[in-house]
Amino acid sequence: MSFLSQKEPVIMDQRPYATMVTNFDSTEQKRSWERLLQKAQSQEDEQSSAQNISSATIPSIEELWLKNINTRTCESLLNAHTSFATHFAGIIRTAYLYCPQIMLSDAEVCDGLFFLALGPNTVNSLLGKSYKDGPSIIISGRCDSFEECLFNFTLSTVGAVQAKAQKAAKRDDYLHNAIEKCPAMPDQYTIRPLEYCALDCTISYTDALSQPAEFYQNLTEKINLWKQQQIGNLPEIISFAFSSFFEKPEDTYAYLAQRWRDWLNAVACGLVLYENQNAEDVRNRINKGREEQIKNMDFDKLFARYSRQNNLILETHLKTKKPFGTKTVDAIETLHQVAEMSQRSEAFAYIDKKYPDKLGIVEAHTGKTPTEKIPDGTDGTDSTPNQLLKSWYQFVYQRTLATHLGACLIAVAATPNAYEQIAGRSMADFIEEEAGIFRKMVRSFKHLTTANPSSSLTLSGSITKILGGMPYHVFSCFCYEARTTIDNWRNCSPTTPLRTQKLHTRNTAYLIQKASEEVSLLDDAKGMRNKTALAFVLAFISAFCDQIWFNDGTVPLWLVVIVTWLVSVVPDFGELFAWIRGVHSSAKTVVFMGD
Repeated sequence: MSFLSQKEPVIMDQRPYATMVTNFDSTEQKRSWERLLQKAQSQEDEQSSAQNISSATIPSIEELWLKNINTRTCESLLNAHTSFATHFAGIIRTAYLYCPQIMLSDAEVCDGLFFLALGPNTVNSLLGKSYKDGPSIIISGRCDSFEECLFNFTLSTVGAVQAKAQKAAKRDDYLHNAIEKCPAMPDQYTIRPLEYCALDCTISYTDALSQPAEFYQNLTEKINLWKQQQIGNLPEIISFAFSSFFEKPEDTYAYLAQRWRDWLNAVACGLVLYENQNAEDVRNRINKGREEQIKNMDFDKLFARYSRQNNLILETHLKTKKPFGTKTVDAIETLHQVAEMSQRSEAFAYIDKKYPDKLGIVEAHTGKTPTEKIPDGTDGTDSTPNQLLKSWYQFVYQRTLATHLGACLIAVAATPNAYEQIAGRSMADFIEEEAGIFRKMVRSFKHLTTANPSSSLTLSGSITKILGGMPYHVFSCFCYEARTTIDNWRNCSPTTPLRTQKLHTRNTAYLIQKASEEVSLLDDAKGMRNKTALAFVLAFISAFCDQIWFNDGTVPLWLVVIVTWLVSVVPDFGELFAWIRGVHSSAKTVVFMGD
């Protein structure tokens, strides 16, 4: 069979049902929060030094949830340092402009620092929601209700923990003893072993099975009363469990319990939607929106597919750029190893073992704000093998999760060395699967002239900062006034011609930049002065051409037209160049369309 008769991939041209955001993974939220904490502490230190007073210590993550009559740590931090809210606002607004429905996994809400700190009402306000708008936030879980998701995310029976710990106990005598000596009955409850980003700690199997008998008994009694007689509420029970586990005062996690309750109430009243990703109607909707070749694929098969595709992209990048010098070959071998691992914790542990990097290792129970600078690629520093490989795995995992849940994926303000930018620049999602050089040339030509089957939209990262700084009403007005442009951008799909994609993307960026421009007498006077000077120069050139070149009738007509055109449009070039310079940024927002 000739290559011309081979079947092309079927690309869905409908709008995405929702978008998932790489920045909202709970581990990514924690990383961003730590960077903002560090900047806030630096600002406090500078202000205190200028005023010759002692510097206040910014509360760490583990101290964030204290709430009593005299203290509200989280609210005080957010009001004193607004960069936390503006950072989050820029990310969620950027995603919202491309797709008005934002999908979150249950873990991103239950353990997401920004969503818990701000709460559902503030999140909706940041999007400029009003009476005429429906819910924009969709939480996807594997249970019948969000409350059940919260329960399963934080709590577990002792028997279930022991069963999972048995495999690890074969290599850990200390854990084996903990399983054998646990004073609890298998049907009693304990805290689920997990890395909790919202608490900045990791609870191990040993921790969960080594508590006093009273802990399991008291927790089990509260849960049974809640389940059987509806006495008490789940967030307060979980708060009690953590307070008892860490031997802290009861109000230590009071604000965390309040925020969990706020999200439960938001779902109950319809402000936020919840869907069971395993429900038959949801799976049917997801399959209907998929490309033909991945219909009915489960998570593991999707992961293998994306792992294979992106393995080739990163391997090509590493071989071409050689960013790690002599270590590049070793990084490629490590990439091949982690590409076969479907468990994120297992992959990250392997990367940390291969490339020890304190930024990738979680220190249990420390809850300390990093004192060293956290490199994020924004300052032009090269990423380490640890960071790039984790970035690659995180992208593959999140791309798989987004497709599994029927959403597209967007990476907002991805740093220059992040894998999202590498993937966004690549147009090889399908090219590498095709045989023959001529075939690839044909496909590459189609990419430039019609549509890119695996195309992505790229937006300057500076746009995110502009959107984050907009007050509620300004963003709401912008969305209404630019509704046609935004709608055109949202209509971009993998079948949209590449030129049209770029046009709508640049048009959206241009309107955001224009909406943020200030108006002042000084700026207008400066602009008038520059335009007057330019007009004088152009008038001189026009007169010179008219008197010297054009008066003898020997100059061709086309040259006269070109000179006249240049004299008329040069003033507009200045504004165009100023706009391009204003929106340039090394960070990029990348929308990954299609499956």
